[in-house]
Amino acid sequence: MTEPETTIETDNNAEMVFDYQELKSRLSDDVELMQSIVELFLPDMQQQIEQLKLAVSSTDSEKIRSLAHKIKGSAANVGAHALSGEALKIEQEAQNGDIQTCRQQALDNRFAELKTAMEGSLFETANS
Repeated sequence: MTEPETTIETDNNAEMVFDYQELKSRLSDDVELMQSIVELFLPDMQQQIEQLKLAVSSTDSEKIRSLAHKIKGSAANVGAHALSGEALKIEQEAQNGDIQTCRQQALDNRFAELKTAMEGSLFETANS
């Protein structure tokens, strides 16, 4: 089986949506553990993004920064580099008091891409 690699183009830089090999390596090549972690990660990340949306609508810069930081770290831990990068931008903007709701849509898009990539990877792995 060829291990999936999914990249997207952002600002003229290729950014990996989901680094399957990185996550697999972090988990000592335990694919079942990887599947379990991803199954927990996706709904939790969806909740974190929803919490971030609420913070944005209330213009709470500190809460936005804190949630974006948490999203950034969680995403990085599972090899979700594009999502982590988008969260970093939001974190930096919130820290500078520059709250932009347009980044929220970009975060949603990165999460949707990640979910598709992860589920596709899990489906391929489970059926191989």
